[in-house]
Order: sequence, then structure tokens, then C-alpha cells
Amino acid sequence: MNWTSHRVVSAVSAVGLPLVLYNMALPQPIFRFLVPVFVLLVLAIELLTWRTLKSLNEARVWAVVRSSLFYLSWGLLFFLMPSPFLQGLYIFSSIPILYIGQQLVAYTGETVLITHTILTSFGIIMGVVASEFYFHASGLMMSSVLFLVYFLLTRATYIFVPQTSVVRLVASILVALCAVEAYIAILYLPFHYTVVGFLTFLSFYLIWLFTYYWQFGVLTFARVKFYLLISLLFGVGILLATPWQVVP
Repeated sequence: MNWTSHRVVSAVSAVGLPLVLYNMALPQPIFRFLVPVFVLLVLAIELLTWRTLKSLNEARVWAVVRSSLFYLSWGLLFFLMPSPFLQGLYIFSSIPILYIGQQLVAYTGETVLITHTILTSFGIIMGVVASEFYFHASGLMMSSVLFLVYFLLTRATYIFVPQTSVVRLVASILVALCAVEAYIAILYLPFHYTVVGFLTFLSFYLIWLFTYYWQFGVLTFARVKFYLLISLLFGVGILLATPWQVVP
């Protein structure tokens, strides 16, 4: 296989996944059919992706893991759209994003990795927080799920940092632990789940980004101050702009 066939795989992911959601989730999803079909399609896409990367001598398990988490995040965000119209708009507008994301699955540029991590973590975090809000899912279970996702996503993005595998592993575990601790603390705030999810995302983003730069040896006080300021502005902005209310 070559990049031409990878374009075919990218097209399958960009068209196949939206078609599955559009036909099986609108107007009312039947999860007992939707979930296994979605999972099997993602597995097929990742298997073809692995074959493509292997033929290019770029086969990396963590690249495939990162790609799978991105599809999970994309699917979760779909179900958080507040109306069928927005769900349909979300599906069609995400087709080019899915295609480009699959094309860049083996790309190691910092901008791509950071953007991919932002999109993936945001979708999964919002999905987890929404599960607790709507379905009263077990806090322990959701925290465990979030820890696993944090660890896998962090370890997948650390594959190219100039550190030993032990340092990458320990750093990934610490990021996951600290981010879950922040998530548990934020849950005590009397905010709507969208605000809780966004604040949880900001906390993970800062912890992940600082450790990422630290492992490259480029973490400076100016960089820390800049990202803290940006996150603070976003946090204040979401609190002021979101029509949330205190929930009992």
C-alpha cells in the first residue's frame, strides 16, 4: 500500500463514519445497533491505517491509538449537539476534518499534535461530564475512564519527545493523575456540565502542554505565563458567556 491507498482509507473514514451516524443516529439513535457498527468501522479503518503505515515504515501503535481516540471524541460530540439540525450540520462539516486528520495520522509536527490533542481531549471530556450530568453515571467509573483516556492520549503524543520510554511512561501517568484530580475538584462547583467540561478541558490542556514542553526542554516562565493567561481569559469568557444556572 502507498499514500494513494491511504487517501482511499482517509476517504472511507471521512465519508463512512458520517454516513453511519447520519443513517443510524438520526432522528433517534438505536445504540444497540449503532455502537457495534461504529466500533467495527473504526477498527477496520485503523487496521487499514496500520497496513499503510507499515508499508511506509512508519508503523507506530501510538499513532493508531491517537487516531482511534479522535474518532471516539468526534462521535461523542455528535450526541452533544442540541438539535437534529445541528447534528446534521456537524456531520457534514466534519467530513474534511476527518479526511485531513486521517491523512496526517503519521505526521509528527508540533502544531498537528497539539491541535489533535485539543480536539480529542475536548470531545471526550465533554462526553464524560455530560454522562454524569444526564445519566448520573458513577463518578468513580467516569474518573477511571477519564484517567485511561488521559493516559493513552498523553502517551501517544509523547512518542516523539527526546526522553526515555520510562520518563514518557511516568510523565503520562502523572499527567493523567493530576488531570483527574482537577476534574474531581471541578465537579464540586455548582455549574452546568458545559462549564464544568470546559474548565476540566482547560486544566488537562495546561498540565499536558507544560509537561510536553518540559520534556523538550523549552518550558520557560514566559511560556507558562502566556498559556496561563490565555486559559484564564477563556475560563472567564465561558463563565460570562454561557447561560448556566446553579443546579441543586
